[in-house]
Amino acid sequence: MKGHLRNNLYASQNYLAVIFVTTLILAFCVSVEVYFYKSCDLLSSSLIVVWVSSFLICCEGVKQDELSSYNKFEKTLPLSKYDIITARYLAFVGFFIFLLFCSSLMVLIVYLTKQPIIFDRLEFAMVYGIIGMFVCPAIIHPLALKYGTSKLSIYFFMAMFATLSLLISPLNNFLKIIVAIISFTISYFISLNIYSKKEF
Repeated sequence: MKGHLRNNLYASQNYLAVIFVTTLILAFCVSVEVYFYKSCDLLSSSLIVVWVSSFLICCEGVKQDELSSYNKFEKTLPLSKYDIITARYLAFVGFFIFLLFCSSLMVLIVYLTKQPIIFDRLEFAMVYGIIGMFVCPAIIHPLALKYGTSKLSIYFFMAMFATLSLLISPLNNFLKIIVAIISFTISYFISLNIYSKKEF
């Protein structure tokens, strides 16, 4: 499974590079705003841009994975269905950790300027991102496994709707994140079931 996980992460390296460069560019823009205008109003908006870009990249990653020739032959390899699906979901977790690092880096850059940060907006942006990074693959991956990637844009909007619905729910932020994690876990078992019955 370790080799399959490395393959998934290796396939995502270009996407990770795009996210990292985008983070640096947005961090620079926020720093310019702080330097010239003594404000960091762009911080939360920039974080949301990074997260939404990541959701789109996650979507594209699922599409490329399903359409790749490797995907058609991986079931013939000496790997169990558990190993294949677990590697994919661990890759999602790795991507999520990388995004947390990028977001924290942007916040740190602003923090080092010693400008006041509007924590309500910052909290909203971070919670939105964390929820989305669990909910998006939780919805998109099993649907793509079951019905293919031809309707990926529909799956994406379904995931966005679910993310926003959870975000504006009356639950506190901690419970929202817990619900998102539970949905990700349930999705993992659903994907296992779908993949075991999938014909190649």
